[in-house]
Amino acid sequence: MLVWVHCFYQKYLHGLIALFVFIGSGLRTEVEAWTYNYSTTPNRSWNAARQWCRQHFTDMVAIQNQKEISYLNEYLPKNSKYYWIGIRKINDKWTWIGTNKILTAEAENWAKGEPNNKGTSSDCVEMYIKRDLDTAKWNDQNCNSKKGALCYTASCAEDSCSVHADCEETIGNYTCKCHPGFQGPRCEEAVACDMLEAPEWGQLQCADMHGSFRFNSSCTFNCTQGFSLMGAWNLQCQASGSWDSDPPSCQVVKCPQLTSVPARGSMNCFNPIEPQSFNSTCEFSCEEGFNIIGSTSIQCDFRGLWTNGIPTCKARQCDALTAPLHGNLHCSHPHEDFSYNSSCSVSCEEGFLLNGTASIQCTSLGVWTESPPSCQGDSPHMLRYSLSAGSGCSGAEGLFSAVPAQQCDALTAPLHGNLHCSHPHEDFSYNSSCSVSCEEGFLLNGTASIQCTSLGVWTQPLPLCQARQCLPLVAPERSQMNCSHPHSLFSFGSRCELGCEEGFVLQGAPTLQCTESGLWSHTAPSCQDTACLLLVAVVELRVCFLLFQLDSAMH
Repeated sequence: MLVWVHCFYQKYLHGLIALFVFIGSGLRTEVEAWTYNYSTTPNRSWNAARQWCRQHFTDMVAIQNQKEISYLNEYLPKNSKYYWIGIRKINDKWTWIGTNKILTAEAENWAKGEPNNKGTSSDCVEMYIKRDLDTAKWNDQNCNSKKGALCYTASCAEDSCSVHADCEETIGNYTCKCHPGFQGPRCEEAVACDMLEAPEWGQLQCADMHGSFRFNSSCTFNCTQGFSLMGAWNLQCQASGSWDSDPPSCQVVKCPQLTSVPARGSMNCFNPIEPQSFNSTCEFSCEEGFNIIGSTSIQCDFRGLWTNGIPTCKARQCDALTAPLHGNLHCSHPHEDFSYNSSCSVSCEEGFLLNGTASIQCTSLGVWTESPPSCQGDSPHMLRYSLSAGSGCSGAEGLFSAVPAQQCDALTAPLHGNLHCSHPHEDFSYNSSCSVSCEEGFLLNGTASIQCTSLGVWTQPLPLCQARQCLPLVAPERSQMNCSHPHSLFSFGSRCELGCEEGFVLQGAPTLQCTESGLWSHTAPSCQDTACLLLVAVVELRVCFLLFQLDSAMH
């Protein structure tokens, strides 16, 4: 058969559109554009027309817009049987067979009164090329009818767009329609979200599928011990380039507010972060003449609880007094019976004389200012001799002489403490006073200052110096912890070393030490599964490899 070809060219949109008109064999020459192709010799059924299009070209034509319809109507020759196009009714829906997409109302180009399903199995669509009535419009027709085949050759190739796009044909060109979350000419670049930072007192860990802080990046937040996460713990980078939630913050754990101090006492707090919050320490002391009952120092722990209750201040007690024989006792007690600032006076019955000081007072040290007086019978031959407190009488054959001041037990400095004494008479004798101070890292347990009384006893036992306590440590999950305690459990100088089980990596400091302030040198570490860390590394390596491939392909 004689083969002859008419070639028509026209500038259209972005490329050169070639409409090759084949009479006879229907073959075409290869060009780099979206080209239309047709065959009317012979006319074919819809299925046969599609088979011919797919055998020689890409597929049956898919109409994109009205300009394309006008273009085809102008350059295609008139065929009395008209032309099949790539629409067919599937599951009772008119569908573009090339993309398997439902025909939308906006894209419809039916002739007046169509589709009317006139006849049987009118499930295919013809296009009226150069028809006098309803030219270039569509009509539903029986698929076995014989008509011209109208085909196209696609511009889209396998590598035209990235895997994150759909390649859409345009006349003489193509467009990459990006999937949500991607951008760029080939849609190879993931949309970026704002860079995130770990919150203060917290950590940030991200899994990035398409690059740091880009579409589908997932970031997890957590807080160090003693802090609570305020906000979403996980953020996802959305296709819009924004995170699905605002970044969270870490808020320090608060303890119940200490709104009152002990009666007759004072409170002094050290707040390294916020008032009366995690790691805040409050120390208590009492006024002169009062002993503290309870702990002298409390701390706010990571759970928001104080390590101890608020102590109280109790007036120091002196020995209880009773009225002497043949005498009467009258006392006033501003605090408790026979306690600090209590005063007592003694009067004797008629015929008896007071031997001693008539009025005595309980001092801040918890001892009476003088020994309780007595009542003695009034004798005209009674010898009266006054001695200083802390002295006594000795002698023979009716002679009196003063004896040395009463001695108290000798004192030595407590362990980890210092002793400072003053001796108005002899060492560790009546009216000697001693005070104790502790080395750094140790707290005084007892009364700081004591005095030797006229009875030869100290007003209080010698105080001790105890190591300042840190919060007890618990070994984190999947770890081993070895601790040494030079003084007492989890106290000043205690040292703990931590290690993880096989398959886990330590996140944090491996060694913690209880400092002189009663705080650990570091927050407790945790053990992280190495498989999780490896997964993040593999994802990052894969992303780098893909970026390298893309870069190589572009150059």
